[in-house]
Amino acid sequence: MGLFGFGKKERELTPDDFLDKVETVDYVILGLITNGVTKYLTIFESFKKIPKRKFQEHFNKLERMDLITIDSRDSWVIRNTNPSIILKTEGVKLVEEKSNLEELIAMHAKL
Repeated sequence: MGLFGFGKKERELTPDDFLDKVETVDYVILGLITNGVTKYLTIFESFKKIPKRKFQEHFNKLERMDLITIDSRDSWVIRNTNPSIILKTEGVKLVEEKSNLEELIAMHAKL
């Protein structure tokens, strides 16, 4: 292994790598996207009791964890006002492995 970690073989991330970092609200956000709710404002409006700032924190965390991304096919205006959200491969894997996703959505989202 070289200086600054160069030469280190990177391993592929698995859903287990995210389990301790992802909270219930995060799973619900991922589940809504999986179920076709892809517009940012629609996802936000689906939550009953979460302030906008807290929701944004969860959303940003999922983006930093590389589980979701903004659809780059949207126009600049759409990307900056109400973007479409896409699940990345690791996000899809994480959602598929979470067994009680429907129950979490029922508890936290108004659909």
